[in-house]
Amino acid sequence: MKKNIAIVGAGGFGRETACCLRVINGESPSWNLIGFFDDGVPAGTENEYGCVLGPVEDLNAWKEPLSVVIAIASPRALERISGLLDNPLLDFPNIIAPDVKFYDRDRMVMGKGNVISFGHIFSCHVEMGDFNLFSCGSLIGHDVTLENWNVVANGSKISGGVTLGNANFLGAASVVLPCRTVKRNVVLGANSTLVRDALEEGTYAGCPAVLNKKPSPAPEKKSAIWLSLACTGEAEERFVREAFESKWVTTVGPNVDAFERELEEYLGETHVVALASGTSALHLGLVMLGVGPGDEVLCQSMTFAASANPIIYQGASPVFVDSEEKTWNMSPEWLEEAIRDRIRQTGRAPKAMIPVDLYGMPASMAEIMEIAGKYGIPVLEDAAEALGSEYRGRKCGTFGTYGAFSFNGNKIITTSGGGALCCPDEESRNRVKFYATQAREQAPHYEHARIGYNYRLSNVCAGIGRGQMLSLPAFLEKRRGIHEDYRRRLSGVPGLSLLENPDSRYHSNHWLTCVQIHPEEARFDREELRLALLKAGVESRPLWKPMHLQPVFRSCPFYGAGVSDRLFEQGLCLPSGASLTGEDMDRIMDVMATL
Repeated sequence: MKKNIAIVGAGGFGRETACCLRVINGESPSWNLIGFFDDGVPAGTENEYGCVLGPVEDLNAWKEPLSVVIAIASPRALERISGLLDNPLLDFPNIIAPDVKFYDRDRMVMGKGNVISFGHIFSCHVEMGDFNLFSCGSLIGHDVTLENWNVVANGSKISGGVTLGNANFLGAASVVLPCRTVKRNVVLGANSTLVRDALEEGTYAGCPAVLNKKPSPAPEKKSAIWLSLACTGEAEERFVREAFESKWVTTVGPNVDAFERELEEYLGETHVVALASGTSALHLGLVMLGVGPGDEVLCQSMTFAASANPIIYQGASPVFVDSEEKTWNMSPEWLEEAIRDRIRQTGRAPKAMIPVDLYGMPASMAEIMEIAGKYGIPVLEDAAEALGSEYRGRKCGTFGTYGAFSFNGNKIITTSGGGALCCPDEESRNRVKFYATQAREQAPHYEHARIGYNYRLSNVCAGIGRGQMLSLPAFLEKRRGIHEDYRRRLSGVPGLSLLENPDSRYHSNHWLTCVQIHPEEARFDREELRLALLKAGVESRPLWKPMHLQPVFRSCPFYGAGVSDRLFEQGLCLPSGASLTGEDMDRIMDVMATL
């Protein structure tokens, strides 16, 4: 089945790329070219391959999956446009003409969005970043590295051991001699031969090439890199606009109903109530489990305070359980030890337990559920950070009697502020809705026989959630891709280890990629890394401080061996938002390389 693809740029190289797609389709039907996008050519203009559909910005409003190839032979345009296009429905495939020769294709490393036109020859051990363009008939030697946004014009020759940085232009029939370094924004004129390293921003011409022009660029102020920003688009605006236009701006309405249905369809066999926050979801979960004064509730110690606070709301007492090494979540071993000891000390089992799927990593739910069943303790699964994560093929948030999600502004999807509670059946869902709407009884007046709460999600915020659900698969792919990029870049670095899926049963959404720094090997500690990143304008955050170390919970029982203590001392959350770019990642890695 052919995939839809669009070309950015309707000029000469855009048409050459369209010709390349046609030849590829002649060998194996792969692409359906829907048209071109170009800021400088009026919409409706036609060429032999298709029609210009509009300006480049229109792609950010595209409402269905679309492959995009940027075919403009200008490094600065490649950099600008690739940074402009942030629609999660877009992907950027590599386009390679069928006659391109790779002498060692298995060792060719290539990013995304590269275009290699006809007649090229690549030797062995070539590494290439993103959005590089090759016009016809170039020769690329062994051990060549190209970063991003480079343009290699017709008939160029790049000798062995050459490194090209970002956004360079090699003119037609130009030559770069072996082991030269071409830094950033370099222009090498046509028929020129570079015999020495090229300075950043330099313009070179001649044989041998000499420096003709080196401008003095204004210092660039780099923007901050945040830990996890929300990504929103036209769909969210449309659903919110519908709420305003229909006057449904309260805590009921079409968006709330539809958002709950969409979550149910995504999660599987569960009944969902949309609520004002993840905290309210956890609170109502405890209410539904009958937790009250004098009860004890087992709770994972390494978590955000919202996991434990609702226990206090209900007049109960938290009992904190340490983490296991492999998931950083509740240790089944210490969980059972805590249950046995509480029974010995109090004469009864705790009323409920709250395991957490920390940073999107599923807890060891098979062992936890087995222990819960053995002692008859219901489970309230805190999946606030784990929408889209799976354990043994089953979605997180659906293992316990109840499961809670958060849609705060930094989560996988957001409703600005919001949450949801997964319920086991229709009756319990209706009861949760009753409590969430001030426990109003069926009467023509306001009648209240029980204490209720103002916990329902607004129809406006649910509209944001509906738009976010459309992009959830793309958000998950992006977060997992960011984690894989960190894993690849940090592989082999002494003293650093990431929170990884322990085995094939675990499939984390990698909401946040977290690194553990072992100072004796790394030669720096967590705080040194955090402060270095902060100085460079990069937000990072220590792992959650365990609840048993928090002053407010100092008197609560804790069962464990100090795993969560050590993780807090050594662990750091790295920027992982869906808007993180390759250049952002380069900045983060540059900071880590200085330590």
